[in-house]
Amino acid sequence: MPSTSTNNSGDTDGLDATVLLDARSTHGSTSGIGRYVQQLIRRALEIDPAIRFRLIVHPSDLDAFDHPRIKTRGFRADPNSLVDTLGLRWALDFSDVDLFHAPANLLPAGDIPVPTLLTVHDIMWLKGPGYWTDIWWREWITGTYYRTVLPRSIEKADRLATVSETIRDEIVDRFPSKEGRIDVTPNGVDPLFEPIDERVAQKELGDIIDPGTRFVLTVGRGSPYKNHPGAVDAFLQAYGDNPDLHLVLVRTKIRAREPRLQRLLSTPRAQNRIHVLHRISGDELLALYNAAETFLFPSFYEGFGLPIVEAMACGTPVVTSSIGAPAEVAGSAALTADPYHPADIAAALESLDPQTGDSELRRELIEAGHRRATSFSWRRCARRTLAAYRRISET
Repeated sequence: MPSTSTNNSGDTDGLDATVLLDARSTHGSTSGIGRYVQQLIRRALEIDPAIRFRLIVHPSDLDAFDHPRIKTRGFRADPNSLVDTLGLRWALDFSDVDLFHAPANLLPAGDIPVPTLLTVHDIMWLKGPGYWTDIWWREWITGTYYRTVLPRSIEKADRLATVSETIRDEIVDRFPSKEGRIDVTPNGVDPLFEPIDERVAQKELGDIIDPGTRFVLTVGRGSPYKNHPGAVDAFLQAYGDNPDLHLVLVRTKIRAREPRLQRLLSTPRAQNRIHVLHRISGDELLALYNAAETFLFPSFYEGFGLPIVEAMACGTPVVTSSIGAPAEVAGSAALTADPYHPADIAAALESLDPQTGDSELRRELIEAGHRRATSFSWRRCARRTLAAYRRISET
């Protein structure tokens, strides 16, 4: 059984334990879960001088984590795939670990001989597969898989962590037995997201958009829940007759056909003014956040909504959804709008226009957004996760 000790950081008591953590989501990815896992490992090691990690990684990443309290083990299957769920348990040796942390929604099949912490980022697949894809066979196959495996994982876990109060409440509504066994560990914003010189941002974006172009920014994977058609529709309603305003739509990992989006992009008012990007670098993302006049994030559903606080940290005012986790994360530091009504989103965009909108409101939201962003730190996330490890070890 792991023991606790006192560290020198002032953050928390040290936990003399070895945690087996699935870190494969960090492989070749800048996904939200990948960043969550990277930052959790880094900050937990900084905070706690006793904690040790045994990481499950992609075989090509065996040497990617260089730290004396980290050892790695390779497993090639993609996280959350059927091969992963059925095979991971039997590929692992639990003899030298005190607990297992699955950070990406699912636990492997079979009995796990140590206590388990499962991080559930959202329960989107239980609410409806249409949030993720509009392709019927993917809804049926992948939806059936998640509707089967996710509830089993939640019920099996000794303790859960999740990234927002919204998702905690959704889990308790569906799984009342988990009441009191869920730790909320909000995501953090990386310190690299900060205001940068306008000239630096414009130089970085030279291949994306002409220098000096005014634009609204939307960022997110190309899945229906991100509401990209609603973002484009709202932009065109707000600025369709203003050729000086553009929309930059960063749309990665396409999971849907979305004919409505294609119709909107093909209209004359959208031509040469909506820039759809499918792959950008970290430096380009930072520059986009800084150069944008407004950041638009009108999701129907989120577990957290990390881009909201990234944009705030860069000094860009935010328009986001008035429902769910985005409203929780934004608090009073953003304008919120009904994501199901593009006209409502358009009105919010117009009110933040730096030339024709409410300049005092814009200034207040920029200042409030910066304060709000500083309240979300990866160190806080790691501290709360370490506390969850300790609760598991004490049961």
